[in-house]
Amino acid sequence: MEPIKIRWETGHMEINPDVFFPTSAARIRKLLRVVALDYTHQDDLRMQMARYCEDRAQEILDDRKRLANEAVNYHQKVTDLQPPIDTCKRRITTLRACIQEQPKKARELGYRDRLQEEQETLKKLKARQSAALAAFKKKQREFEAAEGVAKRLRQNAEVLKS
Repeated sequence: MEPIKIRWETGHMEINPDVFFPTSAARIRKLLRVVALDYTHQDDLRMQMARYCEDRAQEILDDRKRLANEAVNYHQKVTDLQPPIDTCKRRITTLRACIQEQPKKARELGYRDRLQEEQETLKKLKARQSAALAAFKKKQREFEAAEGVAKRLRQNAEVLKS
């Protein structure tokens, strides 16, 4: 959004609402003292800031839907990767058992190479699952934080209107 410009006889001030809001009620009251200096535009400035806070709060709440969908998608990736991981673990266990029980036959059939390949595959699958889980948790935190930010913006709008 464009900066909000406040002018009075001896000076002026510009406020970037994207940076300033949400803020505490005390900071808004201090701002309102400065806005009162521009008495010809005081009501317009207050309504402009209140409208910004309400609009921004609604945008954040609408964006929560997107965050929730992304979180669900990442959680689904984590869940979908579990069966291949379990299969890979079983293969590794079986190959290790075969290598221990019949080392000569295992050497002939190339079980050691297959074991290394399976271990690399398992490592890659776990890395993908770990990344998806981290992304899920991040989206979940963003989702929860969005509600708090929207609530603070609405409180800011109420203080500006009163």
